[in-house]
Amino acid sequence: MENENIDVSQEEPKMLFHKKQEELVDILCSRTGSDDRNFFRIMVAYKFSELASNMRAKVTYAGTTGIPVNMYALDLAPSGYSKNASMNVLDKEIFGSFKEKFTLETYDKVKELRLALLADEISMATGVEVGEAYKNVSKDYKSLPTFLYQFGASTIEGVKALRTKLSMAGIGATNNILDEIGHNIIENKETFKLYFDTYDLGLSKSKLIKVDSNQDLRGAVPCNLFAFGTQSRLLDGGLIEKTFFEFLEDGFGRRFMFGYVDKAKKKKLTGAEKYAMINNPMVEMQIKALDKHFECLADDAYYDSDFVINQAVSEKIMDYQAACEERAEHLKDHEMILKAVIEHSYWRVVKLAGAYAFIDDAPEITEELVDNAIMICEESIDSFRTMLKREKPYEKLAKYIGDVDKKITQVDLVEDLTFYRGSESQKRDLMNLAIAYGYSNNIVIKKTIKDGIEFLEGDRLKEVDNESIQVSFSKDITTGYETKDGKFEDLAKLVTTSGYHYCSHKFTDGHRKGENAVKGFNLLILDIDSGLPIDVCKTLLKDYKYLIATTKRHTEANNRYRIIMPMSHKLELTPDEHKRFMKNVFEFMPFDCDEQAADIARKWQCHSGEHWFNEGKNIDVLPFIPDTTKQVRQKELSNRYTGVENLQRWFLMTFDEADGRNNMVLKYALALFDDGMSSENIRHSVQSLNAQLEQPLSDIEIENTVMKTVIRKEFEKEQE
Repeated sequence: MENENIDVSQEEPKMLFHKKQEELVDILCSRTGSDDRNFFRIMVAYKFSELASNMRAKVTYAGTTGIPVNMYALDLAPSGYSKNASMNVLDKEIFGSFKEKFTLETYDKVKELRLALLADEISMATGVEVGEAYKNVSKDYKSLPTFLYQFGASTIEGVKALRTKLSMAGIGATNNILDEIGHNIIENKETFKLYFDTYDLGLSKSKLIKVDSNQDLRGAVPCNLFAFGTQSRLLDGGLIEKTFFEFLEDGFGRRFMFGYVDKAKKKKLTGAEKYAMINNPMVEMQIKALDKHFECLADDAYYDSDFVINQAVSEKIMDYQAACEERAEHLKDHEMILKAVIEHSYWRVVKLAGAYAFIDDAPEITEELVDNAIMICEESIDSFRTMLKREKPYEKLAKYIGDVDKKITQVDLVEDLTFYRGSESQKRDLMNLAIAYGYSNNIVIKKTIKDGIEFLEGDRLKEVDNESIQVSFSKDITTGYETKDGKFEDLAKLVTTSGYHYCSHKFTDGHRKGENAVKGFNLLILDIDSGLPIDVCKTLLKDYKYLIATTKRHTEANNRYRIIMPMSHKLELTPDEHKRFMKNVFEFMPFDCDEQAADIARKWQCHSGEHWFNEGKNIDVLPFIPDTTKQVRQKELSNRYTGVENLQRWFLMTFDEADGRNNMVLKYALALFDDGMSSENIRHSVQSLNAQLEQPLSDIEIENTVMKTVIRKEFEKEQE
């Protein structure tokens, strides 16, 4: 019988995180009420490496012997994330017995054996009696600072002295736990430079450690660094952040494991649930069992473990290295730090797999342990990517100004924003970046000066949904205005129904007057009574979405109509701002508009005349908002063409490089043709427009393309 329904294909086994590590992460999540595991995984992985380093665990890989098991890690999380509380749980409840046994028993035991060995070596080399040599060595050892299991802020002299002591002892590691890295990175700058050299093999540049006045001794001491703190303090957009990224560029990027929590995710628990979670007897039993397990690892039987990576496992690591290098090749030149982080991930895998082997009391590093390490290293890369994509200070500033529903001053910014610090020039630069960010992300930031004080006002703009266009209408001229949102295409039904009036704004109590206008509109309405032919208007606005509807005064000889256009963004303007906004729109348009339309409470009478729709883009209204960067730039662009005929100015200001110069000149020529101009006069006007371009078209190109089309249309019109 055939097993048709049985799938016998072999799937790749799914990589998992290290089992004992996940047990500890579960405990920390339970104690802190957090669901974010990445931060705690990096913390636990560091502690595993710290234990292995103190016992001088090593790895032999690809012909390199004596690779110390150690780790540099950076863990960032928001304030209130229980960073210190989590570290205290690990140090006191889970690894406390290891530390006690290590510092009170194993360290001294190994140290005495090591000093005796040094005395023998010195005696053989110099002829000094062994007892005297031991006395001198012991004296030198005791003259050095007291051994510290771990330390915080430090000086480079202090770290070097501790490394000398540990080199003589032959056991232990320098374990630097640096809380609030943002506060301490600059004052520990020189110490960090020392850590550049000690990461790979535990050796500083000199590689020579002085024992007495006449002898030098080579000695590798593993170095561990765990830096943690808040993003806001380290990534402040100023000198601290600059210093940090300089370290990453110089080489810390490839050395660090990264944990990054953007926003704390705390479980929502009742008091009873929280108490039960913290005081879970099963968890307490688990902690005691783990504490006992780690205490055993402090026994001198585990000292100087050497984990050899066999060929099969080495090939797995090398395949991972090749895959990382291939990924890094596709990164851009400006992503050099990320490239280094990815390219050297394999080396961090080697060291972390050694830590896992030590924790598991494994005889060698297995493929499973390498998989466990790869999982953490990949998560570390993801965390670093997240850190690079974090919300920058200027983004936060722009969003703050956009969200505050009032005018604010520099005092408000200093009081409310922790990152808004530094000199006047630094704050000015940050503000300029915020304005530039807002410019590209639809956050309008307006500056005004009153009595010498600068006021800032912002607004986050929402893109207009053409399925939800706001319009108010009534049969009465002044009262009874009802506001509804509907499809733009449905507006034709309203504006061509005689007996009604319509407006773009909503009014309090339906009473149409300026002071009753509710902020917020998404429809631009222009009144054209200058006689501009509708066909010309269509040509000029062919790129935009619009509805053109004739008025009751419209005639064939004297075209009168309204142009109704959905806006790119909904705007909330005061009556004065609306008037200035509309004035900017009028100046932009290539034809005359009735300026009474600038009134925020302006109404238009419906008329059962003709109407035309056009599909295109919503008109971008951001350059017309008063007191904004975009409006200033729009004004500067307009001023460049001062003295240029209005229609030419329109085409020059709306020119899109992607559309091409030839198309732009052709559109201009066709607009003139629709207005009834002869081909000869069009030629002169086209030449005038072409002269305004930075890279004008050649006369031959104009004749063979633009004028050829105009003359053909002129001939076709004559034949009608």
